[in-house]
Amino acid sequence: MDRFLVISGIALAVIVVALQLPASAQACSCVMPDVARDLPNAEAAVVGTVVERSKGSSLDGDETTTLRLERVVRGPIRGPLLELVTPSADIGGNCGLNLSRGARVGLMLQRVGDGWHGSTCSTYDADQLLAADPDPDVGKPAPERTPIEALTGRVRSFLRLLCSVRLGRD
Repeated sequence: MDRFLVISGIALAVIVVALQLPASAQACSCVMPDVARDLPNAEAAVVGTVVERSKGSSLDGDETTTLRLERVVRGPIRGPLLELVTPSADIGGNCGLNLSRGARVGLMLQRVGDGWHGSTCSTYDADQLLAADPDPDVGKPAPERTPIEALTGRVRSFLRLLCSVRLGRD
């Protein structure tokens, strides 16, 4: 009887411990990055510095990472800043971008919906990615507009709107 209780207790302890373990394990496994091999297949490739990371409000665990672009090596990306969707690095074992603010990085990106997606597996050494750029004078991001330039653009847009409304009434 004592032996039965000991074996039952051990079996119960094993079951309790097994129920406490996660149902599935996640791991990030990436192929060794090779700029020469991977660049022709990338929809976009950029070099930039992380200026912000923010957690999404959805349950999917995505984050938004904002980069100040140094160079667009490939793809239709324009402007000085780029927001991209990344899996959250906080979800255990996934391939989220674990970059801190100020980190300089090369990324090869894929379009997802209206945005761009990157992960740990799409990070490359920034200098190697720049060295692979076939035309370093093309793809530099547009400079940021000064507040005066931004105001001037808004005033022009407002005046165009007024003119179109005025002409539409005649």
